[in-house]
Amino acid sequence: MVLSMARPFKHPKTGMYWFRRVVPKDLQALVGKREERRSLRTKDPAKAREAHSAVAAEVEAHWAALRSPALTLNNREIVALAGTVYAEMVAQFAGEPGSPSTWDHVLRIDQEFRQAGKLEEWNGAMVDTLLRRKALHVDATTRARLYDHESPRLSVP
Repeated sequence: MVLSMARPFKHPKTGMYWFRRVVPKDLQALVGKREERRSLRTKDPAKAREAHSAVAAEVEAHWAALRSPALTLNNREIVALAGTVYAEMVAQFAGEPGSPSTWDHVLRIDQEFRQAGKLEEWNGAMVDTLLRRKALHVDATTRARLYDHESPRLSVP
């Protein structure tokens, strides 16, 4: 039986290319789904092949990390990861940072989640994305500390 190479999937209605790969059975409980799907955000076949390779490498690294024992990161490593996210946010909003009232609102929401003990709900997706991109599998203590560090700690006059 001949197996074909993994390749981008073209959505039949939109024409956009997607990455699709079945999650190995041993990881489905950890990943929380049976198939990994991501838009490659292009209709160009050549760009889709490039993006597909990059996403495939990221997904494989993430799965390899999930198979390894969970890491406990020290404070320096946690702060470094939080700094990565901070630098990305600064770059994202550098051209148009938004109004001070918007950031006041974000800080108020952060404080409400912090006081309610629901930082995972507030920062969970951001932390998951960061850990997936960095191919890290961390223990519950490190994850909780990352939730805390990902919260906006901005001083607004």
